[in-house]
Amino acid sequence: MVTDAELLAMASAFDVVPYDGHRRPRLIRVEKRSAAGKPPSWAIVSETGCNLSRECHWMIEPMNSNKTDEFFTDCRWGDLREAIGFAQDFLRQYPGGFKPLPDGLE
Repeated sequence: MVTDAELLAMASAFDVVPYDGHRRPRLIRVEKRSAAGKPPSWAIVSETGCNLSRECHWMIEPMNSNKTDEFFTDCRWGDLREAIGFAQDFLRQYPGGFKPLPDGLE
C-alpha cells in the first residue's frame, strides 16, 4: 500500500480554489517545475497558464531559453507549503484572482 508521504512525493500539482459563494471560483494550481541547472521548484499558475509573481502580478511564462534568474526568483518557490500558502493568501486578499491596477491605469 502507498503511504501518504509517498503519494505526496509523486504529486506534481495541487489545485487552490477559492469560493466565496457568489462567483465562479478561479482555479489556481501549484505545479512542480524543473529547469536545467536549477533545483526542482513550484510555480503558482492560473487557469490561463500565467505565473503569479511574488509581487502578486500575473506574468506570461517565457520560453525556456528566455527565462532569467530574475524570473526564477520572482515566480518560483522552493518549498511546496510556502507556494500553497502564498496562493491561499493571494486569493484571500484578492478573491477574484486579480490585484487591482493602480489609480489612473486601466
